[in-house]
Amino acid sequence: MNIVGNSFIVFSSKIVVGIFLFLSQIVIARFLGVGGLGVFNLFLAVNGIVLLLGSLGFGTASIYLSNKAKKDFSQLFSNSLIFGLAWGLLLSILVLLSFFLFPSIFTGLSFKHLIIALVTIPFVILYNYCLPLLLAKFRIMAWSVFSILYSIFIFSISFIFVVFFKMGTDGAIYAVFITVLANFILTLIYLLRSYKVVKRFDFSLFKNQLKFGISAYLGDVFSTINFKLNVFIVNVFLGVLSVAYYSVSYNIAALIFIIPYSLQQVLYPAWSSTSEEEVDRKTPKAARQVLIFSLLASVVLAFLGRWFILFFYGKDFSSAILPFYLILPGGVFAAYAGMFFNNFFAKGKPHITSIILIASFLVNIVSNILLIPKIGVAGSALSASISYLFAAVAAVIVFWRITKGSPKEIIFVQISDVMSLYKRFFHLFTSVGKILNEISSPDIKGLKEYYEKKADEYDIIDETFESPRLYKEIMYSTRVDEMMSLLDVKRGERVLELGCGEGYYTKKMLEITPEVFATDISEKFLNKAKKYTEGRAEQYVCCPAEKLPFPDNYFDKVMMSEVIEHLLDWREGIKETRRVLKSGGSVVISTPNKLSYFNVLCHIKILLRNEPLDGDHIKEFSRRELVRLLDGYLSVEKYDYVNYFPLVVPAFAEKRLKFEGVKKFIQALERILSRIFIIKELGLVIFIKAKKR
Repeated sequence: MNIVGNSFIVFSSKIVVGIFLFLSQIVIARFLGVGGLGVFNLFLAVNGIVLLLGSLGFGTASIYLSNKAKKDFSQLFSNSLIFGLAWGLLLSILVLLSFFLFPSIFTGLSFKHLIIALVTIPFVILYNYCLPLLLAKFRIMAWSVFSILYSIFIFSISFIFVVFFKMGTDGAIYAVFITVLANFILTLIYLLRSYKVVKRFDFSLFKNQLKFGISAYLGDVFSTINFKLNVFIVNVFLGVLSVAYYSVSYNIAALIFIIPYSLQQVLYPAWSSTSEEEVDRKTPKAARQVLIFSLLASVVLAFLGRWFILFFYGKDFSSAILPFYLILPGGVFAAYAGMFFNNFFAKGKPHITSIILIASFLVNIVSNILLIPKIGVAGSALSASISYLFAAVAAVIVFWRITKGSPKEIIFVQISDVMSLYKRFFHLFTSVGKILNEISSPDIKGLKEYYEKKADEYDIIDETFESPRLYKEIMYSTRVDEMMSLLDVKRGERVLELGCGEGYYTKKMLEITPEVFATDISEKFLNKAKKYTEGRAEQYVCCPAEKLPFPDNYFDKVMMSEVIEHLLDWREGIKETRRVLKSGGSVVISTPNKLSYFNVLCHIKILLRNEPLDGDHIKEFSRRELVRLLDGYLSVEKYDYVNYFPLVVPAFAEKRLKFEGVKKFIQALERILSRIFIIKELGLVIFIKAKKR
């Protein structure tokens, strides 16, 4: 199993999930205010606390029993469904009784909202019993897909109900119910298509699931249990407005959890099938690495936190700033401790985690009672950090006593850890692709030979623009729309396409004007383009972009679609483009965004694997780098980004979605993202339009 690759997949999915859940919170905060966000998060907390206390560690037990104990997976699946439904219904009844017995806990939540929560609870339990089954079978990608779908549904449905239909808090709460129900159904269908369900209930296996699960379930929810608990404590002491402040502070600080959570989702299934000695050997290093990343993340968040809250949520949420700073250290402690808890789970000793966390909960409750009356919401945030610190210290002490290892190795980050990371990350975005190691010579001749070989191996159009996969179809058609819109070809204009490949854009432009000149460094790619366009272009010229055989001031427009990152001398390519352009002529360049979140994650994955960057990329650009390069030769008029996220949909569901409708929705969503500060810079592909002065 590829641990780094799978950790990267989970990490990527958590980034996407975090973005959409954050956006949904922003929509509710902006349109419904502090009170609306408080009620919404209180509703989430009801479902969340029921899930946390009602999960019974069934997901963790399924992973352990499937991999370590080699129990029958279909029977685990069946038990999860049958018990999940019965247990979910019982939990709904218990919540209803709690509402009548302890009404102060639910202050601010209407009876209608409570009823929706009661209906949602069984599906929440079932969904969270089924989802870990994918991890048990190492279906990491499927797990990530369903996680991303959940966040996309929450955001899109909330946006529609709150913004367009103006349904207020009711709309946001309905969105949660619809999301949970839809995701459970999709996950169930996926599992049923892959694995059968045994009709009978296996009580013997159920005892094993319950025995292991109950001892593990507190650890399963380590990163969120104190938060969920604090929401109710804050609500009792301070009311629903303070719930909103506390929720905002926690949601931003919780970004730190993405790193350890991503590793845990992959390491636990892997470590559960590894010897205890090997797990103990790997744990200190993994914990130190997580600590480094968590500390760096906390420093960045500390600098951005105040601005982040005021800019995205508004001045009404300024009371969340101090709690945010107080809860931030807790995120670091929690991330660090999580690696040791993962060790205990993998060795079949989850009760150790449970004991530590029970003590941590008590510390949290006592701290809340002492601090909230004195310093309000800040007291609850500080209590969470204190409890996480306690858990981290206890986890380290227990691990040290069990393994008899060196305290220095367990506790302190090694200088070698820091230097190694520094050296590797310093070169993260400066190294070039492996292409320069593969071509016969680092010149035009060697590059030409490389792409002649590529032309025999790939059908670019079939794999991209005309791919049957919905996500590719939408991603590439969006790029085509943006390119053709910016290029704005008019009939009678003379257009040059650099690096035409198999001629997809060539054919598009020929539908508008016959005077299209297609060039490529590969003769074979050029022949493919000639065949695809039926030879209708004005000329097909085999030449590098750095040496164009055309006169000065010859073309009205030049198109360079994802070509500049493949050039040996990109400056010479731009100089040649300027030379052949008429005065006032324009060029449109698209290239992968070096600083997009997806590209950054790809670089981190490649760094961890100790591999070179994208095989065909010689030089990658950020938007600012490309603008600076062009400024010496052309006048930049406009820039834009597309493809902020891949539309991740299971293959069986793609056939049931209408391409045009989904594409319009994605484009509308991307237009919103392109207007949000910082987020707008994270698109996967940059488009720049420039004119010859």
